[in-house]
Amino acid sequence: MSLPRWGDEISPFQDVVTVANNTVSFKSIQAYRNLIDNGTDETRAELVKFVNDVNGFRSLKEQVTAEAASGKTKEQEIVADDDFLTLLLNQNGVIRLGEYYFKVDFNNEKVLVAREQGDLLNSQSKSVMSFSTSDDVLTLLEAGYTSSPEENSGGRTEFLCGGGCASYDLGTDYLQDPNQRLWNKITTRQRYVKAGI
Repeated sequence: MSLPRWGDEISPFQDVVTVANNTVSFKSIQAYRNLIDNGTDETRAELVKFVNDVNGFRSLKEQVTAEAASGKTKEQEIVADDDFLTLLLNQNGVIRLGEYYFKVDFNNEKVLVAREQGDLLNSQSKSVMSFSTSDDVLTLLEAGYTSSPEENSGGRTEFLCGGGCASYDLGTDYLQDPNQRLWNKITTRQRYVKAGI
């Protein structure tokens, strides 16, 4: 049996990440956390390339970008600025982490969680857990919660950005081109995206 290939080398993600039925699946929540918390920008970029090289995979970013002509939504604004998570979520906003499927709904600021992907289609199903994108959903699941602890309970994201989590300018500076007498204006922007996972 040959190992899956990635370029000319064995994929560095083969034991941790798979793509099946147009859904990215991490072996465990801890494997996902390790990548998010400890992965480098290069590792994340390699993962995005690995996922996007799978024939037929369509990410949320691709889907929303294709629909962008119909008017600007909150989801479109988030997707335009995000080059990681929205490329791992499938076109329906779904990703699998361990035994759970997560559906991130940026427009309604909800994260739906279920053990079966088909259950996510019926958000009223008793087997679907509902959280806010402001919640640290992975920690809440580990603690045994099946929904947001309280309405507007906050969470790690709200702690970091005061609940608004909008883009804002960090500052403006001017740099002089050493070969010319021209000054280039540079504005630095920071954006936090509430996704719950």
